Amino acid sequence: MNYILPPYLFVLFALMMTFYSYANSPTLYISLPYSGVGFFVLIFGIAIAAKGKRYFAENNSNIHTFGQPNKLVTTGMFNYSRNPMYLGFVIALLGVCILNGLAIEHLAMQFLFILIVRYWYIAFEEKIMLETFGSDYQHYCMQVRRWI
Repeated sequence: MNYILPPYLFVLFALMMTFYSYANSPTLYISLPYSGVGFFVLIFGIAIAAKGKRYFAENNSNIHTFGQPNKLVTTGMFNYSRNPMYLGFVIALLGVCILNGLAIEHLAMQFLFILIVRYWYIAFEEKIMLETFGSDYQHYCMQVRRWI
């Protein structure tokens, strides 16, 4: 799992949802043209993730999930969420769910994505951040929620 970076996991899940829709006939709860709203949700989520990535670059902070963090970023969108890029991926994947008709199977894949992100990537990153930044990171965690 160390080699599957979060953006690739997002793309993998988006493709799985889409292929599932075409390969099977799931019960859809949203149909065209209403499912088109998913496009805007997808773009919104990607924009949040991209803005978080840009913010890391502007602050000369390491963005690589399995790399050593070099700076604790706590301002901007990180003032509202400790994980805005993951939040963006979750929102974007919800957009994919909506685009594909919001079948129960899509929501199950969405839930699985959230579990993997929370208990694999975020858990790993939080451990490293605590080891690296100590009480500064603990204080940040008390001030800002993990998601929103």
